[in-house]
Amino acid sequence: MSRSLFRFTFFSAVFLVWCGIATAEEKKEPSPNAQEAAKLLKKNLAKFRLTIQNPIGKGARGFVLVTYKDLPKAGPKADTFVISEKQAEAVIDGLVAVGQFDKPTYIPPPGAPVPGWYLSVGLTETPRRAYQWRLGDEKYDLTTDAAVGELIKMLEGDAKKALQALAKSTAK
Repeated sequence: MSRSLFRFTFFSAVFLVWCGIATAEEKKEPSPNAQEAAKLLKKNLAKFRLTIQNPIGKGARGFVLVTYKDLPKAGPKADTFVISEKQAEAVIDGLVAVGQFDKPTYIPPPGAPVPGWYLSVGLTETPRRAYQWRLGDEKYDLTTDAAVGELIKMLEGDAKKALQALAKSTAK
């Protein structure tokens, strides 16, 4: 490619981006998987549940968001917070935005649970973990996870502080 042709192409691209005609990153519609997941979870926000946990091992602890007032047994050392249905909808939309529902769902092997960090989202009327992902092993740094980061951005008050503290406790 000649130098003058390269310059023309480069400056044309810069001009188009500057004018807003072409963007570096176009906003994409959620995938069909993400749309289906959001529809399922939003159909009964009164029974929404999100869990981030490391269920076994020395560092067994977790974080739970629910919309229902009758708090279920949260598990070992879990911080459980009741959020509004509007907040639950925002959480679902945030997970869609970061592409969480496009990641493969984790199917645990038979037998004892595998140590590590997990994110699960569901309704109490569906299997408790309608969507579950293994985020990483026991040493996984939650501060680097897009879904955890998105949750921290949208939460408020004690729930936000608790999730920030949990994420920081895993930071390397």
